[in-house]
Amino acid sequence: MGSGKLVDVPGGGRLLIVRTKAGEVRAFDPRCPHTGSIVSPPAKGIVDCTTHGSTFDAETGDLRKGPATKGLTAVPVRAAGDRVVLG
Repeated sequence: MGSGKLVDVPGGGRLLIVRTKAGEVRAFDPRCPHTGSIVSPPAKGIVDCTTHGSTFDAETGDLRKGPATKGLTAVPVRAAGDRVVLG
């Protein structure tokens, strides 16, 4: 159901890394497009922004409920063994 977690990346940034039901690895900028608040890791397939209640699909980043007006921004990543690398 889209499990994942927030991770720190080199240079001081953060990513929301998600593993889909199909086993794919995806990443998103964890900043809510509404206010820039950091979203929570997925729970039951939903990513939640606790600041104003926007919700996003954990596997796609698509907006499910506003006040945000767009989904999370995808960041290209790939699996390399047991690591996730940018690109």
